[in-house]
Amino acid sequence: MDDPLIARLKKIPDEEIEAALRSCLSATTTNRSGATEPDARTRLAAADLIIRYRVGRPREAPEPTPKAKGVSADDVFERAKETESYRKSMLAHYERMAAKLRSIEAGKEG
Repeated sequence: MDDPLIARLKKIPDEEIEAALRSCLSATTTNRSGATEPDARTRLAAADLIIRYRVGRPREAPEPTPKAKGVSADDVFERAKETESYRKSMLAHYERMAAKLRSIEAGKEG
């Protein structure tokens, strides 16, 4: 179900829209002293609309992903209590680290 205003706007011919935008690009305003000067806001808005229509909008920056919080030893032990696969994974990791430390220590002695 279309909004009635949107439906009416869709009926405006492209030539009329183009003419209105061209007119906005040369818009003027009258200042307090009565002098006529360029209407920078209207001109900028028209130029921005034309660029967005012709070129497209710039891609929105993605939301930053939150940084992971640190995991304490207590958290690790709690999770290890609950999950056997986690315990096996942690044990394998520990064994790899212990082997690396042993090889480092063996290199220092030799």
